[in-house]
Amino acid sequence: MNNRGLVKTVVFAGLIAGILDGAAAVILFLMRGGKDPVKIFNFIASGIFGADGLNGGMSMAWLGLFFHLCIATIWAIIYFIAYPRVTILARNWAASGLGYGVFVWLGMNLVVVPLSNTPPMAKTFSGVLIGTAVLMVCIGLPISYFASKFYARQGQP
Repeated sequence: MNNRGLVKTVVFAGLIAGILDGAAAVILFLMRGGKDPVKIFNFIASGIFGADGLNGGMSMAWLGLFFHLCIATIWAIIYFIAYPRVTILARNWAASGLGYGVFVWLGMNLVVVPLSNTPPMAKTFSGVLIGTAVLMVCIGLPISYFASKFYARQGQP
């Protein structure tokens, strides 16, 4: 297997997924009447820095964006590791990607966010549905697509 090609593909998939998810977060924030989308990335920075992240302005927003892209890339790494080991993932990249988006939502909301320093946020039914759908489309689908194409080029299903 071409390890250099694998690393490049995983990082590319993670960055594409992170950019799509970040763009979706900004669009949804603006649609809900938000005025300053920088606050989205300040919120992400607060996962590490707590209140300092929320109030840190652009410097913390840039760190939040960096953290966001790193997290998306970690989810890509996990999928790429699982893909050759979990045979069901290779059957249909779209269905697998949608399912992986649900898995990512669960991981983020049941493990990652609770362990972070972000302020608590109330969950609504519609918020859960929208958040899950965004992760299915923006994280799960692109990561699954790039994994399926990479492994097909390697002669794996």
